[in-house]
Amino acid sequence: MRKASRKVLLLALACFLATAAHAQQEIKLKLKPQRPQERQQPEEQVQPLEQQKAQEQAKPQHLETAYIEWKPVEGAISYQIEITDASRNKIIEKTTGATKLEVDLPYGKYYYRVGIITKFNKPSMWTEWHELLVVPALEPSIISVTPSGIYTGLTTRILIKGKNFYRKSSVSVKSADMAVAVTNVKYIDPETLLVTVNSRGANPGSYDLAVKNPGDLLNLTAVAKNQVTVTEKPPGYPLEYHLALELGYHTSTLGEEDPYSGAFGFNFYCEFHSIWRSHEKLSFLRKAPGLYPGVVFSYFGFLKPGEDFGASLMLQAGFFIGYQFTFPLKGELKLNVSPVLGYKQYFRWHRFDGMNSYGSRPILFLGGNTTVDLPKNFFIGIAIEYDAILELRPVHTMGFFVRSGYRL
Repeated sequence: MRKASRKVLLLALACFLATAAHAQQEIKLKLKPQRPQERQQPEEQVQPLEQQKAQEQAKPQHLETAYIEWKPVEGAISYQIEITDASRNKIIEKTTGATKLEVDLPYGKYYYRVGIITKFNKPSMWTEWHELLVVPALEPSIISVTPSGIYTGLTTRILIKGKNFYRKSSVSVKSADMAVAVTNVKYIDPETLLVTVNSRGANPGSYDLAVKNPGDLLNLTAVAKNQVTVTEKPPGYPLEYHLALELGYHTSTLGEEDPYSGAFGFNFYCEFHSIWRSHEKLSFLRKAPGLYPGVVFSYFGFLKPGEDFGASLMLQAGFFIGYQFTFPLKGELKLNVSPVLGYKQYFRWHRFDGMNSYGSRPILFLGGNTTVDLPKNFFIGIAIEYDAILELRPVHTMGFFVRSGYRL
Protein backbone atom coordinates (compact mmCIF):
# COMPACT_ATOMS: atom_id res chain seq x y z
CA MET A 1 0.00 0.00 0.00
CA ARG A 2 2.84 2.31 0.89
CA LYS A 3 4.55 1.45 -2.37
CA ALA A 4 1.42 2.29 -4.32
CA SER A 5 1.08 5.57 -2.49
CA ARG A 6 4.72 6.41 -3.18
CA LYS A 7 4.24 5.72 -6.90
CA VAL A 8 1.21 8.01 -6.96
CA LEU A 9 3.19 10.79 -5.29
CA LEU A 10 6.11 10.40 -7.70
CA LEU A 11 3.74 10.43 -10.68
CA ALA A 12 1.99 13.55 -9.36
CA LEU A 13 5.36 15.29 -8.83
CA ALA A 14 6.47 14.41 -12.35
CA CYS A 15 3.23 15.80 -13.77
CA PHE A 16 3.70 19.02 -11.76
CA LEU A 17 7.25 19.50 -12.97
CA ALA A 18 6.23 18.83 -16.55
CA THR A 19 3.38 21.34 -16.27
CA ALA A 20 5.73 23.96 -14.75
CA ALA A 21 8.30 23.44 -17.49
CA HIS A 22 5.61 23.78 -20.16
CA ALA A 23 4.29 26.97 -18.54
CA GLN A 24 7.83 28.41 -18.36
CA GLN A 25 8.33 27.65 -22.04
CA GLU A 26 5.11 29.48 -22.88
CA ILE A 27 6.22 32.49 -20.82
CA LYS A 28 9.54 32.56 -22.67
CA LEU A 29 7.74 32.40 -25.99
CA LYS A 30 5.49 35.27 -25.02
CA LEU A 31 8.44 37.37 -23.92
CA LYS A 32 10.50 36.68 -27.01
CA PRO A 33 9.20 39.68 -29.01
CA GLN A 34 9.98 41.93 -26.05
CA ARG A 35 13.66 41.06 -25.71
CA PRO A 36 15.78 44.12 -24.92
CA GLN A 37 17.98 43.81 -27.99
CA GLU A 38 14.92 43.85 -30.24
CA ARG A 39 13.34 46.83 -28.47
CA GLN A 40 16.52 48.83 -29.22
CA GLN A 41 16.40 48.08 -32.94
CA PRO A 42 14.76 51.44 -33.92
CA GLU A 43 17.40 53.28 -31.89
CA GLU A 44 20.11 51.41 -33.78
CA GLN A 45 18.60 52.69 -37.06
CA VAL A 46 18.46 56.33 -35.87
CA GLN A 47 21.88 56.40 -34.27
CA PRO A 48 23.91 56.28 -37.52
CA LEU A 49 21.92 59.27 -38.90
CA GLU A 50 22.70 61.31 -35.81
CA GLN A 51 26.33 60.31 -35.99
CA GLN A 52 26.45 61.26 -39.67
CA LYS A 53 24.93 64.68 -38.91
CA ALA A 54 27.42 65.23 -36.08
CA GLN A 55 30.28 64.24 -38.36
CA GLU A 56 29.13 66.67 -41.05
CA GLN A 57 28.98 69.49 -38.52
CA ALA A 58 32.39 68.53 -37.22
CA LYS A 59 34.01 68.60 -40.67
CA PRO A 60 36.99 70.98 -40.66
CA GLN A 61 36.28 74.32 -42.35
CA HIS A 62 38.92 76.35 -44.12
CA LEU A 63 39.90 79.23 -41.87
CA GLU A 64 41.29 82.56 -43.03
CA THR A 65 43.17 84.93 -40.75
CA ALA A 66 41.34 88.23 -40.26
CA TYR A 67 42.96 91.30 -38.71
CA ILE A 68 41.03 93.94 -36.78
CA GLU A 69 42.87 97.14 -35.89
CA TRP A 70 41.79 100.38 -34.18
CA LYS A 71 43.27 103.58 -32.87
CA PRO A 72 44.36 103.74 -29.21
CA VAL A 73 42.07 105.55 -26.77
CA GLU A 74 43.48 107.64 -23.95
CA GLY A 75 42.73 106.14 -20.51
CA ALA A 76 42.00 102.67 -21.85
CA ILE A 77 43.66 99.84 -19.91
CA SER A 78 42.58 97.18 -22.40
CA TYR A 79 39.96 96.50 -25.06
CA GLN A 80 37.17 93.97 -25.40
CA ILE A 81 36.24 92.74 -28.86
CA GLU A 82 32.97 91.06 -29.74
CA ILE A 83 32.40 89.31 -33.08
CA THR A 84 29.08 87.97 -34.36
CA ASP A 85 28.17 85.97 -37.43
CA ALA A 86 25.85 87.24 -40.16
CA SER A 87 22.83 86.23 -38.03
CA ARG A 88 24.12 88.37 -35.14
CA ASN A 89 25.00 85.39 -32.97
CA LYS A 90 28.04 86.13 -30.81
CA ILE A 91 30.91 83.77 -31.72
CA ILE A 92 34.01 85.48 -30.29
CA GLU A 93 34.62 87.63 -27.22
CA LYS A 94 38.22 88.50 -26.39
CA THR A 95 40.12 91.01 -24.30
CA THR A 96 43.50 92.41 -25.31
CA GLY A 97 45.83 95.19 -24.28
CA ALA A 98 46.93 95.79 -27.89
CA THR A 99 45.14 97.84 -30.52
CA LYS A 100 44.72 94.97 -32.96
CA LEU A 101 43.38 91.44 -32.91
CA GLU A 102 44.07 88.43 -35.10
CA VAL A 103 41.32 85.82 -35.43
CA ASP A 104 40.83 82.77 -37.62
CA LEU A 105 37.37 82.55 -39.19
CA PRO A 106 35.73 80.63 -42.05
CA TYR A 107 34.91 82.61 -45.18
CA GLY A 108 31.81 84.72 -44.70
CA LYS A 109 30.30 87.92 -43.38
CA TYR A 110 30.69 89.01 -39.75
CA TYR A 111 30.20 92.04 -37.51
CA TYR A 112 32.48 93.31 -34.75
CA ARG A 113 32.69 96.07 -32.17
CA VAL A 114 35.35 97.22 -29.71
CA GLY A 115 34.74 98.16 -26.08
CA ILE A 116 37.06 100.32 -23.95
CA ILE A 117 37.98 98.85 -20.56
CA THR A 118 39.03 101.44 -17.97
CA LYS A 119 40.29 101.13 -14.38
CA PHE A 120 36.86 99.87 -13.31
CA ASN A 121 37.67 96.67 -15.25
CA LYS A 122 34.57 96.69 -17.44
CA PRO A 123 33.69 98.17 -20.82
CA SER A 124 32.69 101.79 -20.40
CA MET A 125 32.06 102.59 -24.07
CA TRP A 126 31.50 100.61 -27.27
CA THR A 127 32.11 101.46 -30.90
CA GLU A 128 29.41 100.96 -33.51
CA TRP A 129 29.10 97.56 -35.17
CA HIS A 130 31.35 97.26 -38.23
CA GLU A 131 31.10 94.80 -41.08
CA LEU A 132 33.89 92.24 -41.43
CA LEU A 133 34.21 90.23 -44.63
CA VAL A 134 36.47 87.19 -44.63
CA VAL A 135 37.33 86.34 -48.23
CA PRO A 136 40.19 84.53 -49.96
CA ALA A 137 43.25 86.73 -50.29
CA LEU A 138 43.67 86.85 -54.09
CA GLU A 139 45.99 89.08 -56.06
CA PRO A 140 44.27 91.13 -58.81
CA SER A 141 45.37 91.25 -62.42
CA ILE A 142 44.77 93.88 -65.13
CA ILE A 143 43.96 92.81 -68.69
CA SER A 144 42.83 96.02 -70.40
CA VAL A 145 42.09 99.69 -69.72
CA THR A 146 39.59 101.63 -71.88
CA PRO A 147 40.18 104.41 -72.80
CA SER A 148 43.91 104.52 -72.18
CA GLY A 149 44.20 108.16 -73.29
CA ILE A 150 42.58 111.06 -71.41
CA TYR A 151 42.72 114.84 -71.73
CA THR A 152 43.86 117.27 -69.08
CA GLY A 153 41.18 119.12 -67.18
CA LEU A 154 38.41 116.61 -67.91
CA THR A 155 36.52 114.02 -65.87
CA THR A 156 36.76 110.64 -67.60
CA ARG A 157 35.35 107.20 -66.89
CA ILE A 158 37.82 104.36 -67.37
CA LEU A 159 36.76 100.72 -67.72
CA ILE A 160 39.25 98.23 -66.23
CA LYS A 161 39.04 94.56 -67.22
CA GLY A 162 40.93 91.94 -65.23
CA LYS A 163 40.50 89.27 -62.56
CA ASN A 164 40.01 88.98 -58.78
CA PHE A 165 38.46 92.41 -58.17
CA TYR A 166 36.57 93.12 -54.93
CA ARG A 167 33.95 95.64 -53.90
CA LYS A 168 36.55 97.39 -51.77
CA SER A 169 39.36 97.32 -54.33
CA SER A 170 41.07 100.69 -54.68
CA VAL A 171 42.53 102.24 -57.83
CA SER A 172 45.32 104.77 -58.28
CA VAL A 173 46.68 106.53 -61.38
CA LYS A 174 50.08 108.09 -60.79
CA SER A 175 53.54 108.67 -62.13
CA ALA A 176 56.81 109.12 -60.27
CA ASP A 177 56.02 112.71 -59.32
CA MET A 178 52.26 113.23 -59.80
CA ALA A 179 48.90 111.49 -59.35
CA VAL A 180 45.61 111.79 -61.23
CA ALA A 181 42.67 112.15 -58.85
CA VAL A 182 40.43 109.06 -58.68
CA THR A 183 36.98 110.31 -57.63
CA ASN A 184 34.98 107.07 -57.77
CA VAL A 185 35.53 103.32 -58.11
CA LYS A 186 32.44 101.30 -59.03
CA TYR A 187 32.56 97.53 -58.68
CA ILE A 188 30.62 95.82 -61.50
CA ASP A 189 31.77 92.20 -61.21
CA PRO A 190 34.97 90.31 -60.24
CA GLU A 191 36.39 91.10 -63.68
CA THR A 192 35.23 94.71 -64.18
CA LEU A 193 35.77 98.04 -62.43
CA LEU A 194 34.43 101.40 -63.65
CA VAL A 195 36.69 104.21 -62.45
CA THR A 196 36.08 107.95 -62.63
CA VAL A 197 39.21 110.13 -62.77
CA ASN A 198 39.63 113.90 -62.78
CA SER A 199 42.76 115.00 -64.65
CA ARG A 200 42.49 118.63 -63.58
CA GLY A 201 45.99 119.85 -62.77
CA ALA A 202 47.68 116.69 -64.08
CA ASN A 203 50.71 117.18 -66.31
CA PRO A 204 50.74 115.51 -69.74
CA GLY A 205 52.60 112.22 -69.76
CA SER A 206 52.33 108.49 -69.01
CA TYR A 207 50.91 107.21 -65.72
CA ASP A 208 50.84 103.82 -64.03
CA LEU A 209 47.45 102.35 -63.15
CA ALA A 210 47.29 100.20 -59.99
CA VAL A 211 44.49 98.09 -58.49
CA LYS A 212 44.89 97.14 -54.82
CA ASN A 213 42.72 94.58 -53.08
CA PRO A 214 41.74 95.09 -49.41
CA GLY A 215 44.23 93.96 -46.75
CA ASP A 216 46.96 96.08 -45.19
CA LEU A 217 49.21 93.19 -44.18
CA LEU A 218 49.35 91.68 -47.69
CA ASN A 219 50.44 93.57 -50.78
CA LEU A 220 47.69 92.42 -53.16
CA THR A 221 48.33 94.93 -55.92
CA ALA A 222 48.43 94.78 -59.73
CA VAL A 223 50.24 97.55 -61.61
CA ALA A 224 49.95 98.33 -65.33
CA LYS A 225 52.99 100.41 -66.22
CA ASN A 226 52.48 103.50 -68.42
CA GLN A 227 48.91 102.38 -69.09
CA VAL A 228 47.21 105.80 -68.97
CA THR A 229 48.36 108.70 -71.12
CA VAL A 230 47.36 112.27 -70.29
CA THR A 231 47.50 114.77 -73.17
CA GLU A 232 46.55 118.39 -73.64
CA LYS A 233 42.92 118.86 -74.55
CA PRO A 234 42.60 120.02 -78.16
CA PRO A 235 40.53 123.13 -78.84
CA GLY A 236 36.81 122.35 -78.98
CA TYR A 237 35.21 119.05 -78.17
CA PRO A 238 37.26 116.05 -79.36
CA LEU A 239 35.46 114.33 -82.23
CA GLU A 240 36.34 111.49 -84.54
CA TYR A 241 35.04 111.87 -88.09
CA HIS A 242 34.58 108.88 -90.39
CA LEU A 243 34.32 110.00 -94.02
CA ALA A 244 33.49 107.38 -96.67
CA LEU A 245 32.37 106.92 -100.24
CA GLU A 246 30.15 103.97 -101.19
CA LEU A 247 29.43 102.49 -104.60
CA GLY A 248 26.16 100.62 -104.64
CA TYR A 249 23.10 99.25 -106.36
CA HIS A 250 19.40 99.54 -105.45
CA THR A 251 16.98 96.85 -106.59
CA SER A 252 14.18 97.77 -108.99
CA THR A 253 11.20 97.69 -106.61
CA LEU A 254 10.90 101.46 -106.35
CA GLY A 255 7.22 101.64 -107.33
CA GLU A 256 4.36 99.55 -108.58
CA GLU A 257 4.81 100.47 -112.25
CA ASP A 258 8.38 101.69 -112.30
CA PRO A 259 9.86 100.98 -115.73
CA TYR A 260 13.45 100.85 -114.46
CA SER A 261 15.34 97.76 -113.39
CA GLY A 262 17.23 99.41 -110.58
CA ALA A 263 19.58 102.27 -109.79
CA PHE A 264 23.36 102.52 -109.64
CA GLY A 265 25.30 105.28 -107.91
CA PHE A 266 27.18 106.31 -104.78
CA ASN A 267 26.66 107.43 -101.20
CA PHE A 268 28.83 109.94 -99.42
CA TYR A 269 28.46 109.93 -95.66
CA CYS A 270 30.07 111.28 -92.52
CA GLU A 271 29.86 109.64 -89.08
CA PHE A 272 30.57 111.52 -85.85
CA HIS A 273 32.18 109.14 -83.39
CA SER A 274 33.28 109.83 -79.78
CA ILE A 275 30.29 112.09 -79.06
CA TRP A 276 28.88 109.50 -76.67
CA ARG A 277 30.92 106.93 -74.81
CA SER A 278 28.77 103.88 -74.34
CA HIS A 279 29.37 101.48 -71.47
CA GLU A 280 30.52 97.93 -72.10
CA LYS A 281 27.58 96.50 -70.14
CA LEU A 282 25.30 97.71 -72.96
CA SER A 283 26.90 95.17 -75.27
CA PHE A 284 25.63 91.60 -75.22
CA LEU A 285 28.84 90.65 -77.04
CA ARG A 286 30.88 91.90 -74.05
CA LYS A 287 32.80 94.24 -76.35
CA ALA A 288 33.11 98.00 -76.05
CA PRO A 289 30.47 99.56 -78.36
CA GLY A 290 29.93 103.16 -79.38
CA LEU A 291 26.78 105.08 -80.29
CA TYR A 292 27.22 107.61 -83.10
CA PRO A 293 25.14 109.76 -85.49
CA GLY A 294 25.78 110.32 -89.17
CA VAL A 295 24.58 112.10 -92.30
CA VAL A 296 24.35 110.73 -95.85
CA PHE A 297 24.06 112.19 -99.37
CA SER A 298 23.35 110.00 -102.42
CA TYR A 299 23.30 110.26 -106.18
CA PHE A 300 21.81 107.44 -108.29
CA GLY A 301 20.95 106.97 -111.95
CA PHE A 302 18.25 104.53 -113.08
CA LEU A 303 19.08 101.70 -115.45
CA LYS A 304 17.30 100.45 -118.62
CA PRO A 305 14.58 103.07 -119.06
CA GLY A 306 11.34 101.89 -120.67
CA GLU A 307 9.71 103.13 -123.85
CA ASP A 308 9.21 106.93 -124.04
CA PHE A 309 11.35 107.35 -120.90
CA GLY A 310 14.46 109.46 -121.03
CA ALA A 311 17.13 110.09 -118.38
CA SER A 312 16.19 109.58 -114.72
CA LEU A 313 18.14 110.63 -111.64
CA MET A 314 17.61 110.41 -107.90
CA LEU A 315 19.16 112.39 -105.05
CA GLN A 316 18.86 111.40 -101.39
CA ALA A 317 19.73 113.19 -98.15
CA GLY A 318 19.22 111.99 -94.61
CA PHE A 319 20.65 111.12 -91.22
CA PHE A 320 21.08 107.91 -89.24
CA ILE A 321 22.13 106.46 -85.90
CA GLY A 322 24.63 103.63 -85.64
CA TYR A 323 25.96 101.46 -82.84
CA GLN A 324 29.46 100.12 -83.40
CA PHE A 325 30.96 96.92 -81.97
CA THR A 326 34.73 96.59 -82.33
CA PHE A 327 36.72 93.34 -82.39
CA PRO A 328 40.55 93.33 -82.54
CA LEU A 329 42.04 91.26 -85.34
CA LYS A 330 45.80 91.42 -85.78
CA GLY A 331 48.14 94.34 -85.24
CA GLU A 332 46.36 97.55 -86.21
CA LEU A 333 43.52 95.68 -87.92
CA LYS A 334 40.10 95.88 -86.27
CA LEU A 335 36.71 94.55 -87.32
CA ASN A 336 33.74 96.89 -86.80
CA VAL A 337 30.12 95.72 -86.99
CA SER A 338 27.33 98.28 -86.75
CA PRO A 339 23.53 98.17 -87.08
CA VAL A 340 22.11 101.38 -88.58
CA LEU A 341 18.67 103.02 -88.44
CA GLY A 342 17.82 106.24 -90.29
CA TYR A 343 15.63 108.53 -92.36
CA LYS A 344 16.14 109.88 -95.90
CA GLN A 345 14.22 112.02 -98.36
CA TYR A 346 14.58 111.19 -102.02
CA PHE A 347 14.21 113.69 -104.87
CA ARG A 348 13.60 112.03 -108.21
CA TRP A 349 13.76 113.67 -111.60
CA HIS A 350 13.04 111.93 -114.93
CA ARG A 351 11.94 112.73 -118.47
CA PHE A 352 8.88 111.05 -120.00
CA ASP A 353 7.63 111.66 -123.53
CA GLY A 354 9.60 114.86 -123.74
CA MET A 355 8.22 116.19 -120.42
CA ASN A 356 10.21 116.63 -117.24
CA SER A 357 8.73 115.13 -114.09
CA TYR A 358 9.74 115.61 -110.48
CA GLY A 359 8.76 113.82 -107.25
CA SER A 360 9.86 113.50 -103.61
CA ARG A 361 9.17 110.80 -101.03
CA PRO A 362 10.36 110.02 -97.46
CA ILE A 363 12.32 106.83 -96.84
CA LEU A 364 12.87 104.87 -93.64
CA PHE A 365 15.88 102.59 -93.78
CA LEU A 366 17.78 100.13 -91.65
CA GLY A 367 20.80 98.02 -92.34
CA GLY A 368 24.16 96.77 -91.22
CA ASN A 369 27.73 97.89 -91.89
CA THR A 370 30.92 95.88 -91.63
CA THR A 371 34.31 97.59 -91.91
CA VAL A 372 37.94 96.69 -91.28
CA ASP A 373 40.26 99.36 -89.89
CA LEU A 374 43.53 99.54 -91.85
CA PRO A 375 46.84 101.22 -91.00
CA LYS A 376 47.09 105.00 -91.32
CA ASN A 377 43.39 105.54 -90.45
CA PHE A 378 41.95 104.03 -93.63
CA PHE A 379 39.09 101.51 -93.63
CA ILE A 380 37.16 99.39 -96.14
CA GLY A 381 33.91 97.50 -95.85
CA ILE A 382 30.53 96.42 -97.16
CA ALA A 383 26.96 97.35 -96.25
CA ILE A 384 23.42 96.17 -96.86
CA GLU A 385 20.35 98.38 -96.55
CA TYR A 386 16.58 97.92 -96.56
CA ASP A 387 14.50 100.94 -97.68
CA ALA A 388 10.78 101.47 -97.12
CA ILE A 389 9.58 104.26 -99.44
CA LEU A 390 6.48 105.89 -97.98
CA GLU A 391 4.10 106.11 -100.95
CA LEU A 392 0.34 105.80 -100.46
CA ARG A 393 1.24 102.18 -99.94
CA PRO A 394 4.86 101.63 -98.85
CA VAL A 395 7.14 100.06 -101.45
CA HIS A 396 10.46 98.44 -100.77
CA THR A 397 13.96 98.14 -102.15
CA MET A 398 17.28 96.68 -101.10
CA GLY A 399 20.68 98.31 -101.41
CA PHE A 400 24.14 96.72 -101.57
CA PHE A 401 27.30 98.81 -101.17
CA VAL A 402 31.09 98.63 -101.12
CA ARG A 403 32.75 101.39 -99.08
CA SER A 404 36.14 102.94 -98.55
CA GLY A 405 36.90 105.73 -96.08
CA TYR A 406 39.22 107.62 -93.79
CA ARG A 407 39.13 108.44 -90.06
CA LEU A 408 40.05 111.99 -89.10
